[in-house]
Amino acid sequence: MDESSLAGRGMNAIALEETASTNAHALELLRSGAAPPHLTLVWARRQTNGRGRGGRIWQSPEGNVFFSMILRPQPDWGDLNQLPLVTSVATHAAIRAHVPPSRVVTIKWPNDVLVDGAKVSGTLIESHLLTRSTEVRRWSAEALVIGIGVNVANAPTQGLLYPATSLFESIRAAYLESAHGMGERITVRTSLDQKESASGTFEGIDEDGALLLRLDDGTVRPLVVGDVFFGDPDKRKGDTMTIRVGRWLGPNGGGLEIVSIGQDARFTGRYQTKVGKPDPNAWLRRQRDD
Repeated sequence: MDESSLAGRGMNAIALEETASTNAHALELLRSGAAPPHLTLVWARRQTNGRGRGGRIWQSPEGNVFFSMILRPQPDWGDLNQLPLVTSVATHAAIRAHVPPSRVVTIKWPNDVLVDGAKVSGTLIESHLLTRSTEVRRWSAEALVIGIGVNVANAPTQGLLYPATSLFESIRAAYLESAHGMGERITVRTSLDQKESASGTFEGIDEDGALLLRLDDGTVRPLVVGDVFFGDPDKRKGDTMTIRVGRWLGPNGGGLEIVSIGQDARFTGRYQTKVGKPDPNAWLRRQRDD
């Protein structure tokens, strides 16, 4: 988190590696008399006792976002009952910008944000010294704590009232919709050495973004780096390919030196020919035997 950029926006940032709950930490600051100013942000990498509405547990692994903002209600603010709607609209706008256009991002009353109907974000609003003005019949408080959690890298799978998802999962789903060669046979070269490769069926992308390759023995191998080629190069020997004549080396010099783009890779090599000296601008066809 860039604390200097937050300070430039008038915010006071408190960054923690770990805390029980960012909301609990913020409320403790208020109750202890520390007098944190308006727009104090409490942020943590991990929560050990994250809380949701109704006392429910908010699962908080590292890789997701959890923060709480301390607000001091201002004189020109309206009824605090409007705050859940304001926070949900703001959170929706922030998340919408990071989700592919093909995914549907909506708000579940009062302030959950859903992606394709699954919860990706929730908000817990708590108050310090809540009061109600009988004259204007509206609520106010000395301070408010707006806690927001966003599933970025991970989504919970247990103890759910309804489905949950993560921002990565929505991006992964959109990626798979456009992925070329799903279910087809591919070869992945894992280094510049063409001998280091694996062939199999393109099964998909896992939760970490690795390509899932089902090998011929039935096992699935995740690959995090490599170049993908479609089909099986070992089964394409003898395929006809078009090459561009490079430099004639003479009958005793090995034939032609050729530089070309093949069906799946760039190659350079010398090839024996049974023809006379070719036109250097000619296109030749030969049987691929490498």
